[in-house]
Amino acid sequence: MSELIKDQETSSEQGNAKRRRLVRGAVALAPLVLTLRSGAAAASCTGAKALATVNGGGQISNITNLAVPIVPGTDKCVSIAQGDICQTTGGNVKISGGVPRGTVNSSGTSGNFTCGSGSSGQVAILSSTSAGSLVG
Repeated sequence: MSELIKDQETSSEQGNAKRRRLVRGAVALAPLVLTLRSGAAAASCTGAKALATVNGGGQISNITNLAVPIVPGTDKCVSIAQGDICQTTGGNVKISGGVPRGTVNSSGTSGNFTCGSGSSGQVAILSSTSAGSLVG
């Protein structure tokens, strides 16, 4: 009978050792996973005022998701690709990257804006602070 008890104790000790290793491994990886998830979310998206289309001459049109008024002479526009858009829900626009195109200016006609020149495509309009954090 004593051999049976010894076998059970040995088996129990081996099982405990395996459980301890498993828990130690999981605990060691938990901070890494949490850091990657939260760090990636915090660093990856910058708030934009709006999305728009710009032609080769810099004329801005089709302004969408406008959250706050555009400030000519201060706000910046950034050329973006579809993959740069993180969020467009509830009037909030967030982007993860882009190429600075220039400062948003008033074109002289009521409500019309321009932004640099170059190729046509989609742009995000950002405050100067947001643009600085995106590229800086």
